[in-house]
Amino acid sequence: MAVCDWDMCFTFVLAGWEGTAHDARVFREAIETPDMNFPHPPEGKYYLVDAGYPTPVGYIGPYRRERYHLPEFRRQSGFRNPNEYFNFYHSSLRCTIERTFGVWKNRFHILQNMPSYKFRTQVRIVCATMAIHNFIRRYSQNDVKFDQLEEGNMSDSEEDNNDDEASSSLLSSTRMNRLRDEIRNQLVRDRRQTNL
Repeated sequence: MAVCDWDMCFTFVLAGWEGTAHDARVFREAIETPDMNFPHPPEGKYYLVDAGYPTPVGYIGPYRRERYHLPEFRRQSGFRNPNEYFNFYHSSLRCTIERTFGVWKNRFHILQNMPSYKFRTQVRIVCATMAIHNFIRRYSQNDVKFDQLEEGNMSDSEEDNNDDEASSSLLSSTRMNRLRDEIRNQLVRDRRQTNL
């Protein structure tokens, strides 16, 4: 599991779980274990999470069972309901993490075909390459991989096939769902005013 900022730098990584571990389980471990020093969003700020994650206070997911991925909106223009309008913006913003992973994987080919090192070594390689990625992003004036992405010449995956329903705290989810509804309603109001 990884968290990134708007500048395409990783701000948290939790590597080393089995691929079969459910996203919600890994997420809960990260946010509930004090020793992990997870960077929780500050008061009044929110992290965007995929549909497979729970939505405790501070985390906003998309509306489930509604059109979500950008290619789906490209195939059929317009919005069938306000939830899709919210999902379109959520997906547009979430693409930042997709682009971050795309640059990272394109730069470090060892990640595509990891040698049969000990598991602990593989985890360290993942974390080290993320740290190097951040260093390059912050301190390189001209970097080919980031430049290609900004010019639109690097493909990034917009598909996320993890639509599993995640268990979450009902109280936290209800609060965040209300906030998501308020944001959706404001987006719809702003759109109507713009179209007048």
